[in-house]
Amino acid sequence: MALNSRVSTGGWKGIERGGAISSTPLTSDQVDFIFWCLSHTPRICEEEIPIECEGKTFDQNKLTLGGERIAVEPVEYLRIKCPAIRLRWVSEKTLRNASFSTAAANAYLLEWGMGQEMLHVAGAIAQVGINMIGGVYVDLVPMTTYFSSSPPKRYRQGTLPEPLRTGGKSAVECISGWKPRDTFMKSPITRHRIGQLLWAGLGCTPHMTFRYHRYGLLTAEGQGKTIPSASATYTTALYVIDEAGVFKYVNWDEEQGVATHSLATVKNGRQLNVGEYRDGGWVYTGTDDLLDRFRGLVSGLPKAPTYLVAASTGQLPPFFSLMEAGYSVLHMLLQAEALEMTSNVVVLSNDQMTKIRGTIGLPDIPLAIIPLSEKSEGPG
Repeated sequence: MALNSRVSTGGWKGIERGGAISSTPLTSDQVDFIFWCLSHTPRICEEEIPIECEGKTFDQNKLTLGGERIAVEPVEYLRIKCPAIRLRWVSEKTLRNASFSTAAANAYLLEWGMGQEMLHVAGAIAQVGINMIGGVYVDLVPMTTYFSSSPPKRYRQGTLPEPLRTGGKSAVECISGWKPRDTFMKSPITRHRIGQLLWAGLGCTPHMTFRYHRYGLLTAEGQGKTIPSASATYTTALYVIDEAGVFKYVNWDEEQGVATHSLATVKNGRQLNVGEYRDGGWVYTGTDDLLDRFRGLVSGLPKAPTYLVAASTGQLPPFFSLMEAGYSVLHMLLQAEALEMTSNVVVLSNDQMTKIRGTIGLPDIPLAIIPLSEKSEGPG
């Protein structure tokens, strides 16, 4: 499996760009498969995230709607004569009160994003287009999906080995096979495999994105990525923390105006100059091991040789930032499973975000950490 461009962008114009819309209603097999994938979305929070379809609540354990087998009559969308099925994420956590707060609240919105992005992954397999509306409603539309195994037209090879854009392990195997692990091997991960994970989480793809005003006016064209983004803002940033230091994933060469696949150094080496916040500033207090210090900042963080950090640039409010981070996290977890690696997810609280930024020196807001190693057969 190699994750690639998503099957559509938000809005009906995006769906038309993503692939050809079909006039044939969705089949029961397509609908069953979509809901099966939803039920296998990795769980990272304790609070249930209910999903409604046609006014019925989806039971993720029994794969039924309101106690009945999933068999939904297609509804016609007002603007386009096309059969569609609408899902609604039911939640008291609205866009207005969402904020970076406790790890539990952040995990809720991160998993919400993982569930929505799982629809894109499932749609790519089942030939179903996805249309997101306001981050709450999602329409499933029959269409011929968009795939490509090519790099972007404007592309320059970066410092990371070229990512694989096709793969042998099926997405279905990855979706059903992933589970969180707490035991990790000590050996470091190669840059080729790290690069593959980063590309899955935020790599550039051949398709282009378009940003719209709320009234449908085209404002800008940008390079497509492996994940969606509200109005193609792309507020997610990815970091690698291992014994070699701290590195940021770079998918765009600003000087040449081309897509790329590189790592930029944030902190070189395993030693960290430690400081404390006193009287309005950071005061140097000594030197410590980078990985040990990093693990000490997050309670319950498993001991692994490599950590991927999904962060936010702060260009979007927490509601969108956390959901978009969920898209990226899901891709990286599935890619880790495709590479037969061991992984987990730890979602950060606001206090942990502040400590990591101040101690490690991340320029962006860390939201979630993925511990990684080569395959371990230890207990999950």
